[in-house]
Amino acid sequence: VMAAGRIAQTGTPQGVYASPGNPTVAAFVGAAVFMPAVVTGLTASCDLGELAVRPGSPQGEARLLVRPEQIRLLAAADGDKNQNENQNENQNQHESQDRNENEERNEERNKERNKERNVVVGRVTEVRYFGHDATVQLRLDRSGRTVTARVPGRQLPEPGTRVRLSITGPVTAFPPH
Repeated sequence: VMAAGRIAQTGTPQGVYASPGNPTVAAFVGAAVFMPAVVTGLTASCDLGELAVRPGSPQGEARLLVRPEQIRLLAAADGDKNQNENQNENQNQHESQDRNENEERNEERNKERNKERNVVVGRVTEVRYFGHDATVQLRLDRSGRTVTARVPGRQLPEPGTRVRLSITGPVTAFPPH
């Protein structure tokens, strides 16, 4: 890949796409969603939740690269889930259970919360259908940031629909500037 008359990166197309050396190369070889984050160890905290980053990522403030195909749309977000969880927690507080049952329930609840910590909610603002796939533009509830997901071209959400989304696989972190 050439940038500004110089070799920016060499490698196979798959290798450069999967592990670009800098944001310029990343954007040149394919669609990219960039966002600020804070990286600690192998985890980045950003508007999309707590995401796994590739080993060797810069620590502290960073600029994340998320490929649109890494953004997975989940079942529709209707807001009822949180209400049900609160009702269940209140009911559990009133039930008399022995210590072992409470510990088991707490472990299960923590497992479910860990699964959900990397799920965020957004509203579909635009859908572009290409037959084999589509791009879905989403505005994240937590920050208002817009991201674009690339999804299979079947069963697409309508604009205005609230959906849950998660990120698959590790993302790439670059220095912030």
